[in-house]
Amino acid sequence: MQTTFEDIDSLLEAFESAWNSVEPPDFFAFVGCCSPTDLPQIASELIQIDLERRWRSGNPQLHRTLLQYLQGLPDLFTPDERALMVASEYRIRNLWGDCATREQMLLAYPDGGQKLAECLDDVSQSIEWPMVSIILDGQTVMETQLDRSVEAGRQRQSDQTPWSVCTTPGLHQMILSEMRDPTLSRNQLKLSLDSPDSVLICNTSSNRAIAVRGRGAIDSGQTQICPLPVFIHLGASRYLRVSRPSADTFHRASQRGRGDF
Repeated sequence: MQTTFEDIDSLLEAFESAWNSVEPPDFFAFVGCCSPTDLPQIASELIQIDLERRWRSGNPQLHRTLLQYLQGLPDLFTPDERALMVASEYRIRNLWGDCATREQMLLAYPDGGQKLAECLDDVSQSIEWPMVSIILDGQTVMETQLDRSVEAGRQRQSDQTPWSVCTTPGLHQMILSEMRDPTLSRNQLKLSLDSPDSVLICNTSSNRAIAVRGRGAIDSGQTQICPLPVFIHLGASRYLRVSRPSADTFHRASQRGRGDF
């Protein structure tokens, strides 16, 4: 691309306009129009525009990840700049895409360290996450956001408290019952978003199935993708619910919280 631009805003506006054409614009051609001094700032903004447009398109063939841009722009960004860009990718994919988890982002960028964890925390505040709730005898006794993967099972050791949540940078661990409860495994299930409106349920138990309302049983070692809201039977009068945190959904879910399996 031989076009020159008067300033940064003109270049970014031209790139946005080019996205209204039949074919996506050539990202690296626009990067080639940047002066070396402005390159890191402009490239970062172009990446965010391009990523969002690609994931919002609904066309999987257009999807890209940040790594694909960084491979073509090696050593351009500082670690802190890279952490901010990873967090932006995380936001975009959780609003309009495949809902990449914190675990996946931290593993994909192992050098991100504490700065990346903090950036993911910050951007997470701008996203309305589904809620994971535990319902016992019709009452919600515990809940947490599905802003990262959730592992759930019975108490593993004496210093853990039933009906509690332990959180790490990439994971929520939910304790669903006491250690001697025979109806649940210590590693019973794992939850993560598959899309903004569906959840991936992995039965991580080696010997106990779980039942999902309207979908039947998920045997040990099996997985299933379910649209929200989702109800999982945990034995007796216990249920795990994953739903969007709207008042209407909460009310309907609460009314159906008993005996529907």
